[in-house]
Amino acid sequence: MLLSKRCGWVISAIALLLSGCAALSPSTESSLDTIFTISIGGNSSTQIIPLSGTSGEGEFRHPRWSPSGDQIVVYSTYDGDLYAWSSSTNVRTNLTHTPTVTETDPDWSPSGALIAYLGSESSGIRGLYVMTADGSSRSRLLSGISRFGWAEDSSRLWAIATNGRLYMVTPSGSVTALDAQYSVDSGTTPQWASTTAVTFKTDGITYLGMASGVVAIRDVDHADWSIATPQAIVDLNSGESTGFWISTTGNIVNLGRADSVALSPNGARIAVALRGTVYTTTVASLSRTVAYDSGGNFILSMTWGADNQTLIIGTSSGIISTQHDGTGTVTLSSIGAGDYDLSPNGQTVAYRGVRREKR
Repeated sequence: MLLSKRCGWVISAIALLLSGCAALSPSTESSLDTIFTISIGGNSSTQIIPLSGTSGEGEFRHPRWSPSGDQIVVYSTYDGDLYAWSSSTNVRTNLTHTPTVTETDPDWSPSGALIAYLGSESSGIRGLYVMTADGSSRSRLLSGISRFGWAEDSSRLWAIATNGRLYMVTPSGSVTALDAQYSVDSGTTPQWASTTAVTFKTDGITYLGMASGVVAIRDVDHADWSIATPQAIVDLNSGESTGFWISTTGNIVNLGRADSVALSPNGARIAVALRGTVYTTTVASLSRTVAYDSGGNFILSMTWGADNQTLIIGTSSGIISTQHDGTGTVTLSSIGAGDYDLSPNGQTVAYRGVRREKR
C-alpha cells in the first residue's frame, strides 16, 4: 500500500517536471514574406496581406499597384497563384487558381484593364501571359520569356527571351521580333521611346528598335526622332559608366560618371546614382544637387513620384523617401529594398517585408 502510494507520488512528480520542462521550452519562429504599406511620410507600416489563417497560401512577393491605386497584385510562393488585394474591402482574392502553372512577376497595364505576368508549366519554360484584371480570359503570348514591360498606352509589351532577343507583342498576341543579331545586355532594361519603339542596349551601345528596323540611337543622323515622345531619353553607357542625357532633338550632354539614372515623369529632372550617392539635376540647367547619401550602401533602384519632386530610393539597407533637393529624407523600411512599388498618387509604398511568427 505504502509502496503503491510512493510510486504514484514519484510518477506524479515526474509528470509535473516534464510539464514544467515543456512550458519552459522556447517556441520556434519562422520568417515569412508578406506585403506591407507605408506612407512616404514614414508613418507606421501596415501589414495588408495577413499570413495566419490563409489556408497555406504561403509567402507573398512582388507587390504592384493598380493604376487606380485601389488594388495591389502579388504572387504566392506556396501555390504559385496570383492574388489581388483591395484597399476598399481589405479582401485578398485568388485571381488564377492554376495548379499546373506557377505564376510570378505580375504587372498591371497602364489602363488597369489587364495584368501581364510570367508563367511556368511542368516543362519549366517561362512564358508571357496576359489576363483581364479579374483573372479571366487568360492567354499565353510567348514562350521562353524572362522579362517584360508595358507601353504607356497598353497597346504593346516589350518582352525579352531567355537568350536576350527582344520582341514587341500586343495583348491579342501579334508578335514583332526585332533583328536577331541584337540581344539585350544582361542587367539592362529596355524602355519605350514611344508606343511603337523601344530603346535597348547591345554590347553597351543604345539602339532604337522599331518594326521597320533597328538603329543606333547615338547615330543621331539616322535616328527617326519623329516617333519619340516629348520627354528626354536618359542613356547609360555601361562600359564606361558614363551617363548621358539624350534629348528628342538628338542632343547629347555628358552627365559625368554614373552607376544608374532615372528620368522624372515629366522629363524635367534626372536622378543619377554614383557610389552610394544620389544626385538630381534639371534638364534645363544640368545643375547637380545631392539628394541622398547612403553612407556607402549600394543604390539598387530609384523611383520618381508623380509630383516629379519625390524620390523613392532602394538601397542595400532598405527603402527611403526624399525630395529632389535632399530635404525631408525618411527611412521607410530596413527591408524590402528590391521588391517595392510606389502608389500612383505617390503617397504610399507597398513592399515585401518579413514577419516572424511563433509556433
